[in-house]
Amino acid sequence: MVRIGVCPDVRFNVVPRMNKTFSERWLRKEKKMLKKSLIAIAVLAIVALPAFGATVKTDKYHKPWDSHVVYEWDDLQQIKVVLDVGYWIKIEYNGDIEVHQDSNVGPAFSSYAGCMSGVKVWTNFNATLKADVTAESPAGGKWSGTLNSVSKLDIAPGETSIEVCVTATEVKIENLTAANAQGGSDNVHVATVHIMVVPTEFKNQA
Repeated sequence: MVRIGVCPDVRFNVVPRMNKTFSERWLRKEKKMLKKSLIAIAVLAIVALPAFGATVKTDKYHKPWDSHVVYEWDDLQQIKVVLDVGYWIKIEYNGDIEVHQDSNVGPAFSSYAGCMSGVKVWTNFNATLKADVTAESPAGGKWSGTLNSVSKLDIAPGETSIEVCVTATEVKIENLTAANAQGGSDNVHVATVHIMVVPTEFKNQA
């Protein structure tokens, strides 16, 4: 028989062995904890993404709206506007002035008078009008005219209604009867009224 002696000063540290069942439970628990940690980290990463990725996504989503259509007025055509620079006046009347013998003007058989009312005058300036009358037949005569009973009439811009009157003396009606064989004729042209105009500011120079 062989005996082995053991020195009393030698010590052995005995590490208890884990049984297989305990080890497997510990590993499963560690795996679960690790899995939960990974899931938590992933969730935090997803929550944190909008702070960085949402801007890019939003820009891409709204980018088509950066170039929206705006309708504006377009200069299609130019048309010039013109006017006549200067004085403008228009006179409108109907018919002729018919005269008759008038003893208030002079001798009854050689004096004549007649008027036309409702003569319309339009002007764009202050105007002064007068009526000059000239004889137009062998009857001759001394003719004169008035506008609204005055020799010179001042009117303002716009529309004015006037009355034109003429008078004549020394008219030799016999010259029409003998020389031109117009005895018994109607509406014989014996004189012409000339309506004269000048800007009122210059009437004293005319």
